[in-house]
Amino acid sequence: MVSERAVERLTHEAVNNVRSVRDLPTLQADRDLRHIARRHSLDMSDRQFVGHSTPTGTSLGDRYERYDYDCRAPMESPGRYATGGENIALLHLGVPSKRSDGKTMTYETAEELAHGAVWGWMNSPGHRENLLRSYWRREGIGATIDGTSVYITQNFC
Repeated sequence: MVSERAVERLTHEAVNNVRSVRDLPTLQADRDLRHIARRHSLDMSDRQFVGHSTPTGTSLGDRYERYDYDCRAPMESPGRYATGGENIALLHLGVPSKRSDGKTMTYETAEELAHGAVWGWMNSPGHRENLLRSYWRREGIGATIDGTSVYITQNFC
């Protein structure tokens, strides 16, 4: 059986490996961001959607506000700051799935799921840009496994 917590831990490690190779600061695991990410992954699973906004219109900013999380990451431009960022992924456990490069993958382990999520983010321009932003210092990874569906949310500050 694949553990959601193992997927979270291994995804965090894989993200920091990608950042280290590019001489970017590694991200500290943030418990509060992890809670927000876990809640969003669970919500996507419960309501069967994949998106940064929920079917009722709740956004990332709304989620940070709901959990009283104040993010102010200083950006490169003086006086500017980012208020948070998010990447999401939906992978399938034990089911052959075609990736954007045409390769078919069957994820069987937490490590394979973690690497699959990071591969997907790195091969999606917007997700890649978010993951490689130099001003992020903290992240929270939240995973929910629902049958063969694995929802993974990455929140940044």
